[in-house]
Amino acid sequence: MKNNFSIIIYLDKKLNQKVRNIQEELSNLTGSKACLDLWKPHFTIGAGVGVEDKKLNSLYKEIKENLKEIKQFKIKIKDYGFMNNWMSGKLKGFTKYVVYLNIMKNKELQKLFNILKRNITDKREIFYGPISNYNPHITLAFKDLDYKGFLKAKKFLKNKKFEDELTINHIALAKENSNESWSEYKRFKLK
Repeated sequence: MKNNFSIIIYLDKKLNQKVRNIQEELSNLTGSKACLDLWKPHFTIGAGVGVEDKKLNSLYKEIKENLKEIKQFKIKIKDYGFMNNWMSGKLKGFTKYVVYLNIMKNKELQKLFNILKRNITDKREIFYGPISNYNPHITLAFKDLDYKGFLKAKKFLKNKKFEDELTINHIALAKENSNESWSEYKRFKLK
């Protein structure tokens, strides 16, 4: 059997709660509930891969091997971003509107992304378009966010600031469940 896995980084407990509070505020304002219903707060570090059960151990081994040279590092999260053309709404059941927090790319984050792309995701079947230009972010509203809700969110967040920091100490595989939600499947710690 083949399962879909996303390669992501979860937030620490404190930042997770801050982000969840913003997601709840935006949900109340816009009616968009997908972020609350489908995912724990996170950000993507590699394209989603389809993997057969019998090949999971091989995937784990490759991930562990490629993480050997990666040490823990910090990233900064700063302010809000808005996208009105996400994959042009091409995925069935998804709108093209997204509200997110910007992650400031640094050389360590780009290196981790490049290693995973070159040695893990580029060698496997991916279940939606490849990530060619890495734009790290923490999604606050998407999928069921309509145009009116998008405009409300932009107005609401227009003068608000956000700034925080996160220590990157792991990557994780999140598995797609039968109800389209995602849950943590396996975590790989960094040194």
